[in-house]
Amino acid sequence: DPDTWADNYLCHEKMEGPAQTKPLPSWPGDFKWSSAGVPDGYTCMRVLEFAEPESHTWTDNFFCWKSGMADPGLRWSMAGKIAGQKCTNTHEAADPHTWEDNFVCLPADSPYNFKWNSAGPLGGLDCIQWLETADPDTWADNYLCAERGGDVN
Repeated sequence: DPDTWADNYLCHEKMEGPAQTKPLPSWPGDFKWSSAGVPDGYTCMRVLEFAEPESHTWTDNFFCWKSGMADPGLRWSMAGKIAGQKCTNTHEAADPHTWEDNFVCLPADSPYNFKWNSAGPLGGLDCIQWLETADPDTWADNYLCAERGGDVN
């Protein structure tokens, strides 16, 4: 009806604060694995498997992105996929401590498309090694991979 739309408005209370215009981290350069706590200058997602023996020191492992960038929405699950998210299984078959149900997840609309390999980096992709040197169950060849993303925004 062209005669009644001129006086319709959608209103909201004034919003305060700075505009959120931080860029998403670029793969792989703005991401980092740490098996020794949260590194300076990074914001992190904790990577933990409660079934691992304490001597394997998984309590201080983190997958991180540079601080000051937008949160990419990374979430860790040691109990299956997170509903409504795109999840990548981080299974290490040689580790007997229930890694088959562990996932790194992202929002469904995330520009990152992770792939996991427990036998070395994947050809044609940029990969970040996930290494816990205290775990004897062949973690030296585990990688999270994705296509290089220069500008994901």
